[in-house]
Amino acid sequence: MSRPDPLRRNDRTGASATLILWAGYIRGDHGPPEDGPRREGFGSSCSAARTSPTQLKTHMPQIDLMIVGAQKAGTTSLKNYLAEHPDVLSHPQLEFSYFAVDQEYEKSFDTVFRRWFTLGNAKSYRKVVAKNASLSVDEKAISRLAKHNPDCDVVILLRNPIQRAYSSYRFEIQSGSGLPPFDELLNQLDESEAGIPGSSQRILIEFGNYASQLGKLWRFFPRQQVHTYFFEDLVNEPRKICDEIFIRLGLHSEIGINAERIHNKTGKARSARVAKVLHWLKQERNPIKRAAKKIMPYSFFTRASRQLQKLNRSEALIEVEPMSDQARERLRQIFMPANIELGRMLSVDLSHWDE
Repeated sequence: MSRPDPLRRNDRTGASATLILWAGYIRGDHGPPEDGPRREGFGSSCSAARTSPTQLKTHMPQIDLMIVGAQKAGTTSLKNYLAEHPDVLSHPQLEFSYFAVDQEYEKSFDTVFRRWFTLGNAKSYRKVVAKNASLSVDEKAISRLAKHNPDCDVVILLRNPIQRAYSSYRFEIQSGSGLPPFDELLNQLDESEAGIPGSSQRILIEFGNYASQLGKLWRFFPRQQVHTYFFEDLVNEPRKICDEIFIRLGLHSEIGINAERIHNKTGKARSARVAKVLHWLKQERNPIKRAAKKIMPYSFFTRASRQLQKLNRSEALIEVEPMSDQARERLRQIFMPANIELGRMLSVDLSHWDE
């Protein structure tokens, strides 16, 4: 007679053990139990068994490469391309918030790491890649990253700041923020907008001031560890950029990434009312979010939020009025000094951004 499986679902002892494992996961003692839900890896090449907490601890985990910005400049696509490498471990969530969120940073990195990185399909890994598209504007978060791993490679993607600002605006509209027309929003740059994460200034202007962001990165990391790429190059030659990064990380480069897929595409919400509710739930001042973060892992909360947004998003393109010539000219004047400084810092000609 065969010995019963102690974790069979119809076995009382097994059910209790499963509940205990899940309780430990919520507390952060370990990763999800083996019979719990699993997430597929990003790339078809990552087809091995899920990494166990024991394996992760043996590797003494740390972030080897961090994509820090810029927001709406292809950061999600780059992270997912890199995650297709069989020797790369990354997180399934859009943004790794450990260095940017005080509540997360108060916890041990080992605990947070197991919550964020044990859901992918990776039998073994040599390098860890993470991404937070707003990190480049947050000096405190950059300093925390440098303290965590002074040898970390840092990647920042740069996009024409005028195009980036409008793409960010479209994303906020899709997310249910209820922003006014673009021209009207530009007239309110110095005012804090209720319901907007941060402010209009941060969304439209600060995220596009790359000279300031690069200066912050250079203050905490040697310049040879800070790597800049342009959005257009990622769109046109994604494999070339990924190969350069793989080689820099000491990994083989010929893996054939799936560069045809578009990640984090801005689409039209199926329900504007649902989109507004989800947008409200994301705000830090929201009491439901504050209460939820006390009883569940922050990474779980962000995954649930993203999944609900995804379910409410249709394939139809969002309907937003084209940018007016007046708005484009105003943004050109705003960004021109920063663009000139960035060109000087990188020794590149960025005059086409002002056209």
